[in-house]
Amino acid sequence: MGGKIDVSETDSSSLFADVALNGLFNSGFIGGGVSFWDLTESDTRAVAALVQLGFNIGEARRVQFVVEGRAPFDQFDDLGNNYQVWGGFRFRLGH
Repeated sequence: MGGKIDVSETDSSSLFADVALNGLFNSGFIGGGVSFWDLTESDTRAVAALVQLGFNIGEARRVQFVVEGRAPFDQFDDLGNNYQVWGGFRFRLGH
């Protein structure tokens, strides 16, 4: 679960939730599931397919490069108009 805060239009702030299953490997993970976006905004609420993967960087396995994408079920015929793709780093703290 998470949220987004729109600092320019605070009434556009909203909540989201993801449900995913991931296959874990020694070098990272790959998985998919369902994503529920803008739960508190009826005009932009969407249910989407979720695909994600990540792989470890370095031998300590404390940093992963992660890529994630979502495709709204009602827009499968127009995926070129989809901006819900991101990549970044995930840091593991502790042991």
